[in-house]
Amino acid sequence: MFAHLLIAYDGSELAEKALDLSLQLAGKHGSAVTILASTEPIETGLGTGSFGAFETKSINEKLEIGYSAAATGTLEAAENKAATTGITAESL
Repeated sequence: MFAHLLIAYDGSELAEKALDLSLQLAGKHGSAVTILASTEPIETGLGTGSFGAFETKSINEKLEIGYSAAATGTLEAAENKAATTGITAESL
């Protein structure tokens, strides 16, 4: 019935419930599973004039690295949960 499930996941309580249900469906129907995490856009307000002249590129890069690391950890947790149910999940 479901050939492929795309699961949005952020580690929240509701996302955990959705992941659990989705993994049950995938197991029942033999579906492929892809888990997706996204991050908030980076908006520091720096360099807009209200804070004066700042080099925002390096600050934004550091924020992006932090957000990316957090998303990677969240996805790894979801993949591990899928693996415990016998499902191999791809992540984005």
